[in-house]
Amino acid sequence: MGAAVTQNTKTYDNLIVAGFPITNRDMTLLSGESVLRGQVLGKVTASGKLKAYTSAASDGSQTPYAVAADDDDATAGDKVIAPYIQAHVSQDALIFAQTDDYDTALEVIAVNDALQDRGIFVVKTLDPQV
Repeated sequence: MGAAVTQNTKTYDNLIVAGFPITNRDMTLLSGESVLRGQVLGKVTASGKLKAYTSAASDGSQTPYAVAADDDDATAGDKVIAPYIQAHVSQDALIFAQTDDYDTALEVIAVNDALQDRGIFVVKTLDPQV
């Protein structure tokens, strides 16, 4: 992934790929969670709250639901955040929990398909310096 460029106090990091409407929605990040911009999020079925997506979970968060739009820290308690629920995002900019590698073709397809079902299209971008 290319280097981030800061412009007018906003850092552009290649997460969002142009050409598609971007939609955010206020949702609650579960207490105890801390996520980074670009992190794939799952939704806990019982509470409707978001947490880091983990394929091994069994609480609903094992299904990709949204992508974090900002670095957010809810370690002290639930926090309202506004993740992307519709966008084109760069595959190379997505962040996963340490337990998920996103390195096999089947994992990539499964995550991409689940996000696409939600309106988030994951695309492989080319490095313009190649």
